[in-house]
Amino acid sequence: KANNYYFAAKALEALARICQDQKDPEKASSWLEKAAMVYAEDGKSDKQADCFTRAARLVMDENPQVASELLEKSVTVYVEESKWHLSSDAFRLLASTYIKEKKWAEATA
Repeated sequence: KANNYYFAAKALEALARICQDQKDPEKASSWLEKAAMVYAEDGKSDKQADCFTRAARLVMDENPQVASELLEKSVTVYVEESKWHLSSDAFRLLASTYIKEKKWAEATA
């Protein structure tokens, strides 16, 4: 009722850390993705993109397809919000994930 999305997103991030401590990266990634959506509701695009990037890092080794989808979301947020100065890490990880998936055209685009 208080419409305090920031603290809701922080709680979701805390759940992700708990799952990460319990060695469940898939679930942790899912919580981070939900936190990203809550940050979007709060208008915090940099936090949203950061959550997508962190979620992608958690599943990059086991599921590069999901990681690339999350990184694409992160990069899209940065591009739409013209926050180029924050996007280098996400762009680099996305290119790396494309290379792991042997998506050469996407990696060089």
